[in-house]
Amino acid sequence: MRTLIVIGTGLIGGSFALAAKKAHLVETVIGLDDDENALIEAKKLGVIDEMGVSAQQPDLVCVAIPTRGIADVVIDAQRKYGPDVPIFDTGSVKAPVIEAFDSVPANFVPCHPIAGSDRQGPAAADADLFQDRTVVVTPLESTNASAVTVIEKAWSGVGARVIRQSPDQHDIDMATVSHLPHLVGFALVDLLANSETSLNDRIGDGFRDMTRIAGSDPTIWRHILTDNAGRVRKKLDELIRILKTIQDAAQYDPDELQRILTNISDYRKRLDG
Repeated sequence: MRTLIVIGTGLIGGSFALAAKKAHLVETVIGLDDDENALIEAKKLGVIDEMGVSAQQPDLVCVAIPTRGIADVVIDAQRKYGPDVPIFDTGSVKAPVIEAFDSVPANFVPCHPIAGSDRQGPAAADADLFQDRTVVVTPLESTNASAVTVIEKAWSGVGARVIRQSPDQHDIDMATVSHLPHLVGFALVDLLANSETSLNDRIGDGFRDMTRIAGSDPTIWRHILTDNAGRVRKKLDELIRILKTIQDAAQYDPDELQRILTNISDYRKRLDG
C-alpha cells in the first residue's frame, strides 16, 4: 500500500497513522478532520503528511470519528474513492453503526481497536498504541472478503491481535469490559465532586486508578453510552445486584463477605496470568 487516508486525526486515527508509517505499511498519510486546528496540529507533529483532499487515490481509508457520524462518512468516502478501496472504522459500538446504513457497502469492514488513553487529540497519538492489543473485526455476510483480508493484515501489521465477532456480541461484551467501567468511573468522580467536604487531599492511587478513564472525551462517551444504552443498562442492573449482595454480606454475614471478596480477588489475580 502507498497511501492511507485517515478521517479523524485524534488519538485513534493519529495513532493508526503513526503505526502504519512506522511499520512501513504505507508511504503517505493524508488527514481529513472537521476540526481544522486538529488537522494543522497533526501535520505539524508529523502524524499526517498531507492535509485535506488530495489527488492521490488511497489504498486504505480509516474512519476514526464519533460513532454517530461514521455511516455518512463511509458512504461519502466510497463515492469519492470507489467500491474497491477498503474502508474501516474504529468505533466502540458496532451494531448501531451498521444499523445507520440503508445498505452497508461491501468494502466497509467494521472494526474496534481495544486501546485508548485518557489523553485526546493529535498530540496523544502513539505509534505503539496497538501493540499487543486486541482489535475486534465484525464483518457481515455481505462484506467483501478481500477487504477484510487487507484490513486484518493492516491491524496485524501495527502489532495488534485480530479477532472476529458478530456486531451484537461485540456490543454485549464491550458493555461489560469497557462501557460500564467508564460509566462507573464517571459516577465515582461525580460522587467525589459532590462530597459535602473537599476530599481532594485524601485521594490515593486506588481512586486515581479506578477513575483515570473518567478523564476521557465526554462527547465520545456520550455517543457510546447512548448508542449502547440498552446493553449497558442490563450490565448496570447486574452490577447493582452484585453491590447489593456485597452490602448485605458486609452488614449481616462477615463470613459470606470473606468468601465473596476472596473469590473476586482470586479471579482478578488470574486475569494477569
